[in-house]
Amino acid sequence: MLDRREKYCSDQIRRLKSLDFFPTDDYASGELVKVLWRSSESDSHAERIIDKVLEQRLGDNGRSCPTPAELREIAESVNPSERRPVARSNCPRCFGMGWEPVETVAAEGAFAGQKYQAVRPCQCKKHGLGIVKGA
Repeated sequence: MLDRREKYCSDQIRRLKSLDFFPTDDYASGELVKVLWRSSESDSHAERIIDKVLEQRLGDNGRSCPTPAELREIAESVNPSERRPVARSNCPRCFGMGWEPVETVAAEGAFAGQKYQAVRPCQCKKHGLGIVKGA
């Protein structure tokens, strides 16, 4: 039976499912969960570790799932008490969500030249106007 933290770590590892070479059997994916569980000090620390995995673009194609050893190495590089910027609750652009809507034009592909709605990190978050510790 999984404890609450181990379940949270398992949920975080599932965020990697779309990456190439994600383990297809329970034992191998369980090893990733075990490494994340042992290497993280809190739920927010585990989440930041997986965020970094997704940002790092591992492998030749930039879309490979880390091995347990690679995950451990990444985990050691993430500060457990890192301060993370959060959005201002009274921001007129993002209304406290941290993402502001933008309209952009597709550059290539089937929808080239067409306008669509997207989001980008809001300036209030980028400049750290609402920083909280250990978020």
